[in-house]
Amino acid sequence: NNYFKQKLKSKHPSIQNNFGIVMFTLCNFFKFPIATTDDRAVDIDGLSLKYPPQILFSSNEIAIGKKFLDQFELDLNDKFVCLSVRDSAYSGEVSGRKFYRHANRNSKIQSYVQAAETLAKLGYTVFRMGALVSEPFISDHPKVIDYATNGMRTDFLDLFLGAHCKFAILT
Repeated sequence: NNYFKQKLKSKHPSIQNNFGIVMFTLCNFFKFPIATTDDRAVDIDGLSLKYPPQILFSSNEIAIGKKFLDQFELDLNDKFVCLSVRDSAYSGEVSGRKFYRHANRNSKIQSYVQAAETLAKLGYTVFRMGALVSEPFISDHPKVIDYATNGMRTDFLDLFLGAHCKFAILT
């Protein structure tokens, strides 16, 4: 997500390329605390619960997010969920490289319809997320929204919805 990358860089400068690799290696060797973007990193110390968010939204960004939620008669305090299901569109093409060997991680979005509609019946609005998806999420329930394919999706809203949802269902 380019918007997330931009927000992160504005608050936390980073060292990249060869010099970044050297610094990362030295910090590891000398046991200095480091921040990593390694997708295998896990918050084993629960730091995300101990410290406040490092990326904050401006009042203008919050207004844009609220305007989006208004379309669905939602407020920031209302119950909404983000549903992000990895499918063949993700594993087929990521950064120009093929990841077919990881196809076993993919799921069929339609297998989540019953879960989404059950949440909707419990008063939640469910946003199906995703920048690259292979097929639409088909549901007749008005509180189940295929945000990934309805033409409303933006990098900013991906981050905003994820930051304000009550919880997320991720694969």
